[in-house]
Amino acid sequence: MSRPAELEDDSACPGDTSHIAIQEQRLASLHRAHAPALLGFLYRLCGNSSDAEDIAQEAFLTAFNRLEDIEADKFRSYLFSVGSRKCLHLFRKRRLLKKLGLDQPVCIEEMKPIAQAGASQEELSELFQVFRFLETIPAADRLAWSLRKIEGNTIEEISVTCRCSTSTVKRRIQKVDKLLEEHYRENQP
Repeated sequence: MSRPAELEDDSACPGDTSHIAIQEQRLASLHRAHAPALLGFLYRLCGNSSDAEDIAQEAFLTAFNRLEDIEADKFRSYLFSVGSRKCLHLFRKRRLLKKLGLDQPVCIEEMKPIAQAGASQEELSELFQVFRFLETIPAADRLAWSLRKIEGNTIEEISVTCRCSTSTVKRRIQKVDKLLEEHYRENQP
């Protein structure tokens, strides 16, 4: 199993300070290479920059701690899978907090970075309503739907990320599509 290219040179002694500096440079290189994409991905899933940043840090920490076990060509995929699973935990936590009356709802201003540049107030409001609705559905369903509809992942990629069959992924996406359709039909003026 090969490690990410940034970590291939182990010529220095493990206790040597130059080895530690080299390792730190390699980890920083991996972070620079993947952080912007991971942050964007998590922000679109969470709808909140603070949560996205926290989850990204946790995902990198998890990936860096398991670096020796991750194949070089699988690092990005592993990192995004860890981030997705941490989002799933966040969704479940938010849902529990909401049931307990302790939630902090997403604010419409937090939708601006997610929306296309120049989005109207009406479009921001609609995006806000979708995020508010998504908070009410089961976390696993929300994650599968978001990965497909927001991120454009394939069914197979979502299956790996969510650790379920492709049939389950399809069912989850269809379920959310149906719930969204019903929600909009009921809330039409």
